[in-house]
Amino acid sequence: MRFLISFLILFPVVIFGQNQSKWTTIEIGEADVARSINGISDFEKDVILYHNLVRLYPIKYLQVEILNLNEDLETKDKIKFPNSWRGTDINSDYYKSLISTLSSQKPLPKLIFDYGLRSTAKCLAKEQSLNGNIGHNRINCPQIYLNTSNKNIGYGTGENCGYGNYNGKDLVNSLLIDQDVPSLGHRNNILNSKFTKIGAGTDFHPKYETVIVVDYLYEVYY
Repeated sequence: MRFLISFLILFPVVIFGQNQSKWTTIEIGEADVARSINGISDFEKDVILYHNLVRLYPIKYLQVEILNLNEDLETKDKIKFPNSWRGTDINSDYYKSLISTLSSQKPLPKLIFDYGLRSTAKCLAKEQSLNGNIGHNRINCPQIYLNTSNKNIGYGTGENCGYGNYNGKDLVNSLLIDQDVPSLGHRNNILNSKFTKIGAGTDFHPKYETVIVVDYLYEVYY
């Protein structure tokens, strides 16, 4: 079973066309805002890509990614992790509720990559790769990045943590399905219309093989 942990703080019947079976070059180009960023992994870039695909094209995302769910469940390190993850239960209420949500979800603005958010996300991922912890408790890492130099700006932040995913698509789909998370906190973060910025950090995890942290931010100018 993959593990997902969400964190959110806030401050001041579908009809598909015949061409809905795959993403177009234009759609990928619009959503893939971090591909040219140096110093971050393809995994992290894909996390941002799939966040933006579901925000920009929610109904198409439902057909392409959710109704045709294809997960990578095999562990990559067969010596340390001789197991494989349990796949998504497509009969679960969580999966069914995501179908309902995306079928009526209006498009949202794409999220923009932010270096500060990537730094705080990567720090927590690295910290947990060393201590084996899960969750949002930061021991030596700073809290989610905020530029507090401008006192005329208010902020809203959020964070998702996932464990045991091997690519950005599966990570985002797992967060959206939010299996066994009654609050649907992960899904709500991804589809939060207020958030405008994103940063992601991935690393090895000693118990779940991978840890992925995603930090979100919006700003309010007074």
